[in-house]
Amino acid sequence: MNKYLHLMRFLFILLTLQPGLAACQGIRAPAPPLTAVAVQLSWTHSSQFAGLYVADQQGYYAEEGLDVTWLEGGPTVDRLAALLAGEAQFAIASGPEIIRARAAGAPIRAIATIFRRSPFAFFSLADSGITRPEDFGGKVIQIRPRARPILYIRLLTMSKCLNEC
Repeated sequence: MNKYLHLMRFLFILLTLQPGLAACQGIRAPAPPLTAVAVQLSWTHSSQFAGLYVADQQGYYAEEGLDVTWLEGGPTVDRLAALLAGEAQFAIASGPEIIRARAAGAPIRAIATIFRRSPFAFFSLADSGITRPEDFGGKVIQIRPRARPILYIRLLTMSKCLNEC
């Protein structure tokens, strides 16, 4: 009989508390405020940053406590200057840019690789006879003087004994 009373008391308490406990499940502590960060993009808003934009829209950055602002880049935007001036907490820059900045004493650190391989390419008309890097010898290569691929041109000229124009 004593076991029966204990069981009944337990069930009564459980059934009495159950609605209150169920109501408490929906109550959550307020989320901490998000930390605002700015990311200096390497170029204008385009599909190359789709993964970053989708992650933002899906709330992945917010889950980590970040409110991200995307700063548009472009041909005249100095990405690392924005980073060093504190306008951005992160910047997308090329490997050579980072190496030059570090060599000049800039207190920056590379934390990720966006492109495993360089997206730059050399191309020519089919009737030019150029099918490999060595074939550029004696040819004129056109490139904007401040374009980032200039380093690749210089490396190509050093490694293949071509003359830079």
